[in-house]
Amino acid sequence: MKRWIGPIIVVLVVALLGYGLLKEDDTPSSPIVDRPAPEFTLKSLEGQEYQLSKLKGRPVVINFWASWCLPCRVEAPVYRTLTQQAGDQVEFLGIAFNDDQKKAQAFQEEFGLKLPILWDPGSRVAIDYGVAQIPVTLVLDQNGTIVYRHLGEVDLETMQGVLSRLGVKL
Repeated sequence: MKRWIGPIIVVLVVALLGYGLLKEDDTPSSPIVDRPAPEFTLKSLEGQEYQLSKLKGRPVVINFWASWCLPCRVEAPVYRTLTQQAGDQVEFLGIAFNDDQKKAQAFQEEFGLKLPILWDPGSRVAIDYGVAQIPVTLVLDQNGTIVYRHLGEVDLETMQGVLSRLGVKL
């Protein structure tokens, strides 16, 4: 029996570490949820300026991502589908995190993303939103209050549910 204790402890430690690394951070424990979204003005890769406060009146989905991020590649088709389903009911913004502009644009084209990709020099906006890892998705209600935050890749059903609760018809 004693010879099994060591391997059992190793397995438990590895399992706990794996769970801690793989678990996804969701809305309930995030201090930024239920607060007004920090204001920002950023330019898209095409040079168009986006000011968050001018987007009030409809929900906004902000996704911090990068072309080198594997989970971001997995969730990209979700955003392609959501932008098609939601149409003009929701404003979708992708914020490139610590990325190269040309690679970010190639990523947008590769996945057929019809949302503006904003450039965040110095990661100022990411810092304001508490983003240290990606992908991170935030959903703002019509008044600019953060109602949902998710660390890790999103899935279509969850995002559809979040947007439906805000009155979006998908």
